Amino acid sequence: MNNTQIITPDNITLEYRIAGAGSRIAAAFIDFAVQTLLILIIIIAAFYIFFYGDIRNITASDYSMNKLSWVSSVLLLLVFIIQYFYFILTELLLNGQTLGKKILGLRAIRDNGAPLSLKHSMIRNILRLVIDNAAIGLILIIVNKKSKRIGDMAAGTIVIAQNSKRVTLSADDFAVSRQAIAEESNFEIDQREYYILKDYFARRYEFLDGGERALAHLRIYFAEKFDEPKETFSDFELGKMMQSFER
Repeated sequence: MNNTQIITPDNITLEYRIAGAGSRIAAAFIDFAVQTLLILIIIIAAFYIFFYGDIRNITASDYSMNKLSWVSSVLLLLVFIIQYFYFILTELLLNGQTLGKKILGLRAIRDNGAPLSLKHSMIRNILRLVIDNAAIGLILIIVNKKSKRIGDMAAGTIVIAQNSKRVTLSADDFAVSRQAIAEESNFEIDQREYYILKDYFARRYEFLDGGERALAHLRIYFAEKFDEPKETFSDFELGKMMQSFER
């Protein structure tokens, strides 16, 4: 896998690992299996509901054929909805992940490191259906420097592999977290700074360096703002500042 550096809107440089073709194909296979299962469940449920379990009694009468045609049309519409909206819905609910991506530790983000919006997810998934499901998408993922298919290029998105070295909180870490929640910070932040800190704490272990570079930028920023030594702004103090704003 290749690495890429992303400069966020707040001028923080972050390094991510780009998801390779193999992991993306595996994630797509899992998503396809989930979609297929949903479609099968809907088909079975539809025939049971509309024919009350008497499928064997369907005849070639006009009534039966019209009803079967109508049910088939509804099923085709539902299949399209699952094929398209499955990706949009899961990416929005799971912050850039489908079920396949979540299992394999992948995430789609915008080129500037920000989370996907509805617009970005719709663009990349429309092109998934009309172009990228063909071999073109796979070829581009292999040859493109950032493993982007056409949908990623058009939407301005990139798929990253999350840091596999996840940090497990110890009992001491939990104690510090509880203390941060209980204590008030002496430093007041605005809404923009709150969202920056919230994003940092939500995603710091996705970065290749475990969030060290982002933390360094944050410490310098708040040291200059409050005219305090940068050592003052540890993870613990930043957590207190965020919690104080939420109150």
